[in-house]
Amino acid sequence: ARTRPSDKAKRSERISPPTCRRAHDLGLVPRQSGTAGRVKLLGISKRGDVYLRTLLNHGARSVPTHSKHLSKSLQRLLARRPFNVVVVALANKMARMIWVLLAPARTYQPDYVARAA
Repeated sequence: ARTRPSDKAKRSERISPPTCRRAHDLGLVPRQSGTAGRVKLLGISKRGDVYLRTLLNHGARSVPTHSKHLSKSLQRLLARRPFNVVVVALANKMARMIWVLLAPARTYQPDYVARAA
């Protein structure tokens, strides 16, 4: 029996916001360990929801590929870094935005500016 995408999406809705607080918890980026400026990259974990991680990666990959107007920061990042690194950075950014929206049950405001505490 095949699993419909809608069934997989329902499973992804069960993820609580604290679970996807960090990108390495979703398996998007390798864990880092180190002190005094010496960073050691560890393996990419298989934590989190595979389907959610796949959605984030595919969505992030489609932005530089199919978008007609890229932001200046994304253009600079594409000029400096390999394509797949940019994709993972964008997926990480998307995951952080999703977490911010889910944690306190806010609505998305594209022109929101955070105030100093």
